[in-house]
Amino acid sequence: MFVDADARYRFRLRSGDGTVMAVSKDYATRQAAVAAINAVRECAGTGLISDLCATRGQRQASSAASRRHAPGR
Repeated sequence: MFVDADARYRFRLRSGDGTVMAVSKDYATRQAAVAAINAVRECAGTGLISDLCATRGQRQASSAASRRHAPGR
């Protein structure tokens, strides 16, 4: 946990090797930041993963369809 330039509390999520993976929003109090850390700890292991990345084939098909339907073609 740290205090940012605006005197607000924030925290960083780090990987095992120390890489910063995320930085929290700002909190007015230390207690609010600690509560958020506890919520992250509780939810992190149960969160759903949504893969919104298109595969290469989907990107190519989408791009080709966009070119076919582009105005002026």
